[in-house]
Formats: sequence, C-alpha cells, structure tokens
Amino acid sequence: MIPVDAILFPGVAGWQIAGLCLAYALAFLVKGVFGYGAVPPVIVVGSLLMDPHEAVILAGLVNLASHLLLVPQGIRTGDRALAGHLTLFILPALAVGVVIFESLPTDGLQVTVGAALLAILFLEGSPAWRRLEPVAARRHRAFSTVSAVITGLLSGIVGAGAMIFLSVYLRTRIGDLLVFRGTVILILTAILVWRTVLFLGAGLIDTTIALQALVMLPVAAAGLMLGSRLARTASDAAFFTAYRIFLIVASLLLIARGLI
Repeated sequence: MIPVDAILFPGVAGWQIAGLCLAYALAFLVKGVFGYGAVPPVIVVGSLLMDPHEAVILAGLVNLASHLLLVPQGIRTGDRALAGHLTLFILPALAVGVVIFESLPTDGLQVTVGAALLAILFLEGSPAWRRLEPVAARRHRAFSTVSAVITGLLSGIVGAGAMIFLSVYLRTRIGDLLVFRGTVILILTAILVWRTVLFLGAGLIDTTIALQALVMLPVAAAGLMLGSRLARTASDAAFFTAYRIFLIVASLLLIARGLI
C-alpha cells in the first residue's frame, strides 16, 4: 500500500514533511502577530524540499486560505482608502511578475528567490534603507507608486518579501500599529486573491498542490490564530532579529542549491 505522504508529497521524506509543518506553524504565528511575514520562511524551506515553483504556489494557497481569517480584522482596523489606492498599482505589476515566474527554470527560480530575499534583508538593515522613510514622507505620491509596483512584481515572481518595500511607505502614513496591520491585511488580501486567479488561469494549480494545501492549512491556521492573540504584546525587535538570521541562512542555502 502506498503511503499517503508519498502521494501528496512525492519524493519528500516523513521527517521533511514534519519539518515543513513546523515551518508553516511558526511562520503563520509570525503573520498572526504582524499581519505579514509568513511566506518568506515557508517558501525557502519548501524550496529546499520540493520543486520551488510548487513551494511558491503551495505557500500562496495556504496563505490565502488562512488569510481569510484575518480579513474581518483588516476591514475593521485598516485604512481601506489607502489600501485600495495602492492595489490599483500592485495588481497589473503582479500579473507581469507571474509571467516571469512561470518562465523561470527550477534552478533559476531558486537563485532568484534566494537572492531577492537576501537583497531585501540587507537593504532593510542598511543606513540607506532607514533614510528612505523621510524621502517617502516628502514624496509620498511617487514613492507609493514605485513601492506598489515593486510589491506587485515581487509578489508575482518570488511570492515573498514584497511587503517589506511597501511597509516603508505605510509607516510614513500610518502611526498606529493596529491600523498599519489592518491595512497590510487588506492589501495582502487583494494580492493573494489576484495571484491565485492568475495561477489558475495559467494552469499552475493541480490536484496534488491543492491537497497539499489542505494538509498544511490547519497547521497554518493554528499558528495564525495564536499569533493574533499575541499581536498586542509582541516585541518587534526580537522578532525581526530572529527572522532576519533565519532567512539569511535559508536564502544562502537556496542560492547554493540553485547554483550546484
């Protein structure tokens, strides 16, 4: 008799599936706290265990399904007008990104995902990156457009890390943490729904990936709801330090795997 895990995750060992479940649980706990941040770790971990295209699509499906739990919070606390304005620029760029994603070979996507996440992480921690907030505040119209287009492209190609760019702009417009989180939730809702529609239209979502998403969804949902309860007490500094270290190491491993 063929084990169920061999059907759902062909070529992935049982202990690796357990590791993937743990990655999803911890990553979505992070998302529950901050409203974003789940996808980068599950994509890099998934890409080390399975085809990176499948890892990106799987992460997107689980993220969308679990994200629906947060939508009421986004509607209650988010800046709907600001989220709607940014979405107008994000969605066309996202469609272009999905076309690029589909055309990349496996090793090319591994290197692209790893390099993009590394670049985002190092830029975010640099002095130049910290000086972007005053620029975003002074030139908020141009900065919002550029950051929204970059967010769309990265969401389509890499499927992760895109909100880091947009969050620089959002921090200059929103001072309250809960309003910031709610606005991020609204923007991500539009991104995840539109990207799933594009994946379906391109024939990239099959039965196997859909079943894998069903397996991971309860794990992600549990982490998400726990994180939501911790949202008011979490330490940004402690989170981002651990988050950056993990993603740097995982991204380097992913790049190495793509180049070898």
